[in-house]
Amino acid sequence: MLERRNSKRYGENHPAATLTDKEVETVRKLREDEHLTYDQIAAIMECSKSTVAGICQNRRRNPRTEIVERWRRKESAGCA
Repeated sequence: MLERRNSKRYGENHPAATLTDKEVETVRKLREDEHLTYDQIAAIMECSKSTVAGICQNRRRNPRTEIVERWRRKESAGCA
């Protein structure tokens, strides 16, 4: 069953989606943890550099709550 909010499809359920939600999470992980460039990630994931940039800059595929919470925990740990 498709997830719907306001009768619109989001994430991997959107008809124009080229990556699954898990792949999007992998893109973000490669950028954050491995410090790879957009070009390197695009080659690994077999998608465009602009898709990778959009995901990493949160212009595409807004991060899920779990990811935001992980970022907050990292920031809190760094400040302490």
